[in-house]
Amino acid sequence: MRNLIYRTDRFELLAICWECGQAAPIHDHDEQRCWARVEQGTLRFTNFHLVCDAPLLLEQAGPAVSGTPGHLDTLAGIHKVENHATSTSRAFSLHLYASPFAECTTYDPVEGIKQRRQLGYDTMPASGQASRS
Repeated sequence: MRNLIYRTDRFELLAICWECGQAAPIHDHDEQRCWARVEQGTLRFTNFHLVCDAPLLLEQAGPAVSGTPGHLDTLAGIHKVENHATSTSRAFSLHLYASPFAECTTYDPVEGIKQRRQLGYDTMPASGQASRS
C-alpha cells in the first residue's frame, strides 16, 4: 500500500506497507532522487542497468541488499524493492522523493515489456494537508 504522508512541489514522503512476498515491479523514478528507510521487517533492494531496449535486457547491478529496520537505501535509477517471498512478516518503509512524479517506467524482462505506468496512492491525508508550499 502506497500511503501519502506529505507532498509539496519539492518533495513527497510516503509510507509503504509490504505483505509477505509482495514486490514492486522493476521500475525507475524518472531520474528523481529518492531514499527508502526500512522501519519494520526486511526488504530486499536490487538495482539494475538497462543493457538494451529492444529486445529488453536488464543486468543486475551488484548483489541485492537486505535492509532491516534502520537500513537507509539510496534507490538507483532502475530497481526493485520486495518483501522477499521467504519472509514471514509484513514490512513497512518510508520513501522520500526529491520531486513528486505521477508516473514511472516499469520493466518486465520476462515478457520483454517496458511501459509507462500511472502512480497513485492508497491513502492520503485529509484535503489541504498533503500540499503546502
